[in-house]
Amino acid sequence: MIAKKLVPPPSAHADSGAAKAGEHAEKGKGGKDGEAEASFMLDNLVLNPAGSGGGRYLLASVSLRYANAALKEKFASREAEIRDAILHVLGTKSVEELSDFANRERFKKEITEQVDAIMGPRTVAGVFFSQFVLQ
Repeated sequence: MIAKKLVPPPSAHADSGAAKAGEHAEKGKGGKDGEAEASFMLDNLVLNPAGSGGGRYLLASVSLRYANAALKEKFASREAEIRDAILHVLGTKSVEELSDFANRERFKKEITEQVDAIMGPRTVAGVFFSQFVLQ
């Protein structure tokens, strides 16, 4: 009873969770004339590194930041292509390459190039690994 009084009821105009999990907008950052910057999250990408013979795997989650929040639907509609491109980039790397933290920036650049090839030039403003587990 006390908790109900302390927590205000949700507004009728509040976002009902229409955004896909992992996507969000940050108002006032990036973009032109105050456009919102947003990101598209790709969770649980699982692959076998090159040359591992299936004995090792990489589990990664990748967040793609883009400067124009209006691209949200386009990212969602091309998710399978984007996932495939990222899996291809990371899947061509050996265990040694993947385990070397110094290579992460190179991987991010390659992912940016591949996703920009799908989505259009200079679409991706940043790539972030929120999860990167090599077993």
